[in-house]
Amino acid sequence: MGLFHKWFSGDPFLDRSFHRQPRLSPPGETAPPYTAGNAPDSSYYAQRGYNASHGLWGMLGVGLDETNFRHGGALDAQRKGDNASPGYANYAFGAYNGGAGLSLEHTLALANAYAYLAAEYNPKTVMDKTYTYTPAENVTNITRGYNDQRNNMLWRRST
Repeated sequence: MGLFHKWFSGDPFLDRSFHRQPRLSPPGETAPPYTAGNAPDSSYYAQRGYNASHGLWGMLGVGLDETNFRHGGALDAQRKGDNASPGYANYAFGAYNGGAGLSLEHTLALANAYAYLAAEYNPKTVMDKTYTYTPAENVTNITRGYNDQRNNMLWRRST
């Protein structure tokens, strides 16, 4: 069974039921306290994920665009000068993937693969029990960003 067959016949990595444009929660509604610094608002990440998945390259475009979340990449909310908290960077990654229409499981598997290949954590960091290369706190924030995007309740920075 080929890759295209999987994608067009119920791919577990693509959640088509929520493939829609993101909307923001009403002003004033907030999630846990994140520091976004100069990084884009979470709606930017969700919209960019949506646009990537609906562009000429479809899900391949999402995969290519996600490489920009690497340390120092164009979508890294913590890159020098942006002053975003690690929690916000992970939240943004979740919002992006929610906007792109990927499943939460695939989103967390991508984060885990990146952590395995490129991340280094303090040995005292509590790792997630399922995604064993990713800190539990990161899994929580990615999940929160993903779910907030799906429920149209994206966190907004204070104005």
